[in-house]
Amino acid sequence: KGGFLPISFHPTPNLRWLCLNGVTINWSQLNPVNLRTIDLRRMTKQACPLSGRWTEMLTASPDLYKLSLDAAGPQWQFDAPTPLSAVKPVHLPKLRELVLADINAPFAMWSLAHINAPDVMELTLMNLGGIDYMAAISYMLAPFKKVRLLTLSAFHVPESEANKRMMLRCFDGMPQLRMLKIVALPRFVLDVFHEDLSMVWTPDQLKQHFDEQLKIGVPEDKLTRPVVFPHLETISFQAQPAADISTLVTKRNAMGKPVKTVYTP
Repeated sequence: KGGFLPISFHPTPNLRWLCLNGVTINWSQLNPVNLRTIDLRRMTKQACPLSGRWTEMLTASPDLYKLSLDAAGPQWQFDAPTPLSAVKPVHLPKLRELVLADINAPFAMWSLAHINAPDVMELTLMNLGGIDYMAAISYMLAPFKKVRLLTLSAFHVPESEANKRMMLRCFDGMPQLRMLKIVALPRFVLDVFHEDLSMVWTPDQLKQHFDEQLKIGVPEDKLTRPVVFPHLETISFQAQPAADISTLVTKRNAMGKPVKTVYTP
């Protein structure tokens, strides 16, 4: 009564999974090592770990496999933010799953500045917002070249030609993607998934793309245009109009990149 309950009265050297949902703790008294999963949810700014303490925790867990930040992350002073360039990222070579949810775009960028995880294979972005949202998208997507599963939920992007080109460049940087999970996306974003990449590729890139098809014997009248996610096989839809689903699947088929499996509610 009138105090805090410890997570454990004893050291926890074998703790591998840390999940805190709306729980406030004294981060200076928690010294986990070799964590495999960190899952933080619903924390006020004051309840989040300080940037330096967060860096220490990540450094002590080089085998971290999953990092999920849902309305939580390293503490950031919104009134006098630290430049992203001043943060030294922690190299996490075994991180495979990354979730960023229910935070604004500047805070998402701040959280990402603390990590260097080039081998993430599952990336989830949910309910991100803020006035700098558009500037943050390329920052959030660019580092993850090996993503196989991408989940986008409430991914709101103002419709414009410049934003279309920006998204094409970002998604073009994920050539290994196999599965896409879509939740309540605007039609403008969905249209990017069947857009011709020629508007952002150089002439040399386009020539190489067509030359590779000719080398394997594809007739000139059967050459396919470049499209984002060339190896996309599966799409899962949630809270999406039937017309959006039909249009995306039909146009992917027409471009010679058919989707094999579609999941809907």
